[in-house]
Amino acid sequence: MKKKLLSVLVLVFCCGLVCAYNPPSGGELLYLLATPQSLSNGASAAGGALPYATAEHTAINPALVAGEQRIVVNAGFTGLFGPEDDSGFGSAMHVGAVIPTKYGVFTGAVQGVFTDFQIFDLGNTMTIRGGFAKDISDSIHVGASLASSFGSGFGFFGDLGVLWNKGTIHKLPWLKDVRIGFALTELGLPVSNADAVALNTEKDISGYPGWVTPRAGIAGTLISAEKLKFGASADIATPSFQNILVDLGLQCLLFDTVRIKTGWEFNLRECIAGTAVYYPDVTVAVKIGFRSKDDSFLTEHGWQQSELVPAAGYRYLEDGVQAYSAELAAHLGLKDTEAPVIELWADEEGADE
Repeated sequence: MKKKLLSVLVLVFCCGLVCAYNPPSGGELLYLLATPQSLSNGASAAGGALPYATAEHTAINPALVAGEQRIVVNAGFTGLFGPEDDSGFGSAMHVGAVIPTKYGVFTGAVQGVFTDFQIFDLGNTMTIRGGFAKDISDSIHVGASLASSFGSGFGFFGDLGVLWNKGTIHKLPWLKDVRIGFALTELGLPVSNADAVALNTEKDISGYPGWVTPRAGIAGTLISAEKLKFGASADIATPSFQNILVDLGLQCLLFDTVRIKTGWEFNLRECIAGTAVYYPDVTVAVKIGFRSKDDSFLTEHGWQQSELVPAAGYRYLEDGVQAYSAELAAHLGLKDTEAPVIELWADEEGADE
């Protein structure tokens, strides 16, 4: 089994070296622009510094939603504004849902990216994605998804992922709730915009984010108190085995209500081409609990107590493009936090009867 797996990995690596990879500036961000939760520290195969995942995160690792107990629907919009010398305007949007069932967790999402800048030009692309995730055990979660993109170019690809809820690592005793993730994303035909400006202008532009992108990440909690949680994450990705992306993230959760996220990315090819951005990004989200009326639609479906999570984020992108993003997520119902009570023997009175 190990020899077969090694052979597949070697074949994938060799194919990656044969295929030319020359994306536009910002091409690896195509599926991260639509919501603040993915825009800031979103490219984490381990689910981010403190775990939180909705439908758009399946583009990074489809296994991240396997532990979700509630139906989650969310919608996001991002406005992209160019610098003074570039009057272009762009936008990105997302609508998605996470639906847990007794068989596993199903996800569906529709995303759109529309750009018209001199350098940061990803074209006009719509993407439809569907996925499935399942917890194999309390610590191992797996997932897979299929997606198709159309518009400026056509793409059809799949994603595979696994998440290991390790818990603790003896050599890292100060890191709690450790999660390790690995994913292979964009397996297939990537989307491409032939009119975009490639990083290497002397060669033809290629599909992006890559025909395959291996990702690996680790995340955990540094501080865990009653009113404060603080976590960190680190990820590395190699689109088409011909670039290196490093994502670092920090998150803070105050009073189990306010979540503050910031992240920083290093892109080797963009660094060499002189288009890289080294500013951190930031997102703030607030959890708001609400109770529906007794005769409402939500109460009829057992969702009388639910949560709304509005979020807003900002990121400075390539070529001076600035992204302002907003999102609203609804988590329907409450998490089941109590373990089942199992009685091995009935009480004596019950036995006598």
